[in-house]
Amino acid sequence: MVLRMMMPLLIASAHGLNGLWQQAEAQSVEAYPGDSKDCHDGLSCRACLTAGCGYFGSCLPSCDMIADVACYEGDAEKRCADYEASQRDSKLCGAASASCQDCTSKTKASGASCRWFANIGACMAEGGMVGPGETVCPQPEKVHAAAPKCPANCKYYFDGCNNCRCAPDGTMGCTRMMCHTKKEPYCKEEAAPTIVGTDIV
Repeated sequence: MVLRMMMPLLIASAHGLNGLWQQAEAQSVEAYPGDSKDCHDGLSCRACLTAGCGYFGSCLPSCDMIADVACYEGDAEKRCADYEASQRDSKLCGAASASCQDCTSKTKASGASCRWFANIGACMAEGGMVGPGETVCPQPEKVHAAAPKCPANCKYYFDGCNNCRCAPDGTMGCTRMMCHTKKEPYCKEEAAPTIVGTDIV
């Protein structure tokens, strides 16, 4: 079957185009010699599978002809129901591409969540050529609270557990003692006043 499909390409490559390739493209799939199946584009999934063909959104003589997307063969009712469910899942997931959380919160017919592809910012029903996708989003970075500061004009500060040295901007460097009970914080030593011009700051 693969040889039959490649024959026009081989002839066109060996003898130049000479109109052969255009003629081969113009023929419908069922027109190839030796193919008795009525597999042509335009058939519904059920009609295609009932004719013994393969279906991937379009009808082909066999699923052996396509490798990069899901293709359905066999029991028309069961396999076409699978195809229709996959189409609904694709639509559901494709509409949820705002964020990883938006994507993975959507549930497909199987009960599994949609898959997030951060590298392309897309939500899809299944993994594939772009990778497996994520079904669990990474945790957002925690926002750290602002570091505590020493009170104004304090040189040494007790924060209730540790002794701290205070910088002029209020940042503090403290010992790292563990305290089971925290005491009342207080300024242990005030900074010497700074004279600016004639004012004491």
